Amino acid sequence: MNLKAYLADQHVTQKDFAATLGINERYMSRLVNGHVKPGKRLMRDIDALTEGKVKLEPKPKETKE
Repeated sequence: MNLKAYLADQHVTQKDFAATLGINERYMSRLVNGHVKPGKRLMRDIDALTEGKVKLEPKPKETKE
């Protein structure tokens, strides 16, 4: 499950989840939209809070042809 779907399923706002993780809302938005991949500590915290339901993957980089 991705983070966006998890938050919707749990009726949790990005703002509230960001506060729980101790990160700012802008970084949370970037995580939700796949623009950044979290570091090891943050990945561990997200895994613990979501009971392993969320798997984060960065968006693939666009290639120019």
